[in-house]
Amino acid sequence: ACDRLTFEPPLPFSKRDSIKNVGFGLLNKVYLQFPTSFWRQPGDRASLEGTPFLGKGSEIFGNASGHNAQHYMFLDVGRTLNRDDVEPPAILMTLISGSEAVMAERMSDAALTDDIMSTLKILYSDMDVPTPTSVRITRWGGDQFSRGCYTFLPPGTSDQDYFLLQAPCNSKGEAFMVNKSETMRLFFCGEHTTSLHPSMAHGAYLSGLRAAADVLKYTKPNAAKTNQAEDMSIP
Repeated sequence: ACDRLTFEPPLPFSKRDSIKNVGFGLLNKVYLQFPTSFWRQPGDRASLEGTPFLGKGSEIFGNASGHNAQHYMFLDVGRTLNRDDVEPPAILMTLISGSEAVMAERMSDAALTDDIMSTLKILYSDMDVPTPTSVRITRWGGDQFSRGCYTFLPPGTSDQDYFLLQAPCNSKGEAFMVNKSETMRLFFCGEHTTSLHPSMAHGAYLSGLRAAADVLKYTKPNAAKTNQAEDMSIP
């Protein structure tokens, strides 16, 4: 993917090498809204143990049927809204990751919905599972601006690759960890540039604060040295 972008001068070898080293994962979500919340039952978690039904306070059930293992988890989205005053919306969300997510993106919405419904019908084989009234599917791999979801470190890589991806470049295309002796021209941010919170949205956000602070600090010599964002831990 990096070959589709041209930098002049070229990015340093260390940065290009890290781009090739770091993996790029794919995870998609499918939301299904139903006329009724057939998966909810009266009772608590203990009384419904061993069944796919969700009792009071429960939001997630798994798929241990052996059928369509790629649909391994379902989340009761309505329950996550914490709306105690009304009946939560009957919405389920399932995740599809890895190679199965790539295959799912090649399926039509109808075919993928049928695939998920066949799983639910096996889990709830003692009842009539209704047809969803609405379906929404993410396809991050096909998004021209994303082409995937998050980075990860395959075997043979280390968090040093994240540091190399974070390093800014000077006007000659040389990468350094920012220091006062260099005039940096190109700065980088994103979840792939933080070793503390990679693959996370808040990691991308924090890296943006860090990069913006670096731009102000190292391109404006008289800029105030306040509000500098660091790559920080979140409790």
